[in-house]
Amino acid sequence: RKRELNIILMGGSEATIFPQAFSAFCVLRAMSQRNAQPERACRPFAADRGGTVSAEGGGLVILETAEHAQSRGAKIYAELAGFGARSNVHSWSEPDPGGRAIQLALRRAMEDADTTPDGMDLLVPFGLGTVAHDAAEWAAWNAVFGDHVADVAALTTRGATGNCGAGAGACCYRVGSEVVDRFTRRRPAHAAGVFSERADGSVHLDLLEANRLQALEAGVAPERFGAMA
Repeated sequence: RKRELNIILMGGSEATIFPQAFSAFCVLRAMSQRNAQPERACRPFAADRGGTVSAEGGGLVILETAEHAQSRGAKIYAELAGFGARSNVHSWSEPDPGGRAIQLALRRAMEDADTTPDGMDLLVPFGLGTVAHDAAEWAAWNAVFGDHVADVAALTTRGATGNCGAGAGACCYRVGSEVVDRFTRRRPAHAAGVFSERADGSVHLDLLEANRLQALEAGVAPERFGAMA
C-alpha cells in the first residue's frame, strides 16, 4: 500500500518433530491419542476430538502489486484486502475461553479490508483439534459473525496436515487462496461433511467436504482432508 515494494515473498515453516518438543506437547496433553487410526487422529471441531498431531511443513506465497503481477503475466489467485493480528495473553499454553485475541484479529482484519461479516465467502479456522482451542476459536467466530457464521463456507486443513507450528498460517493462507480461486470460477451448490461421524453440536461452521474440493481440482485426496460436518 505504501508502494515501497512491488513484490515480496511471505511464508513460514517449522520443524517440531524431535524428542524435546514432542514430549512437551505430550505433557501438555495436546496430542491426539488416536494411535490406532493415525489418518483420523486430528479431528478439528469434532465432538470426539482429542488432540492435535505434530507436523513439519511450511508455505510460501508471492505478494505483489496488481500492476506488477499483470505486467509479468502472473496468475492471480486472490487479493489480500486486509490484515489483523493479536496475541493470546491469557496463558502461554491455554487459549482465552472466549477467544478474545481471535475476535480482535478478525475485527481488525475486516476493518482493514473495509468489509463486514456479510461480505465473507470463506472462513479458514485454525482448527487445532484440541478440546479447549477449538472451543475458544468457535466462541470467537460466533461472537464476531453471529448467526451469519452458519451461512459461510469454512475450511480447516489441520486434519490433513497436522499442526505445522509457525508454518501453519502460511499453509492456511495458501490453501485458502487456492479455494477462493476455485470458487470464483466454479462455485458448488451446497456443503456436506466428512471425516467426523459426530460433529460437535455446539459448532455450526459449514465446513467443506473433501470430495467437493477434489471436484474443484484442489488436488487433495478426500481421505486426507480434515473437513467435517
